[in-house]
Amino acid sequence: MGEIAGRLSWCMYSVRTTEEVPMSRDTAEQRAIRQSRINLRASACQEQLLKQAAAATDRTMTDFVLESAVVEAERVLVDRVSIGPGGRVG
Repeated sequence: MGEIAGRLSWCMYSVRTTEEVPMSRDTAEQRAIRQSRINLRASACQEQLLKQAAAATDRTMTDFVLESAVVEAERVLVDRVSIGPGGRVG
């Protein structure tokens, strides 16, 4: 993303969502069990990019950012897990 962010430093996005997208039952249930809050800072350009991507996938920005971060975290961690003798993870 660093390369993309570098090229988009001038950033101009126009994303408007005036229609409320109904949440699926699964999404509503996932929100109900969320208990922790994560705060982050982003440039205006990064925020607009995230809003545009969330809107393009019919998700809230929270759902988009959280799912994207979780997928990346899982990808990073699975690369670091080693399988030892007997199939033990360690």
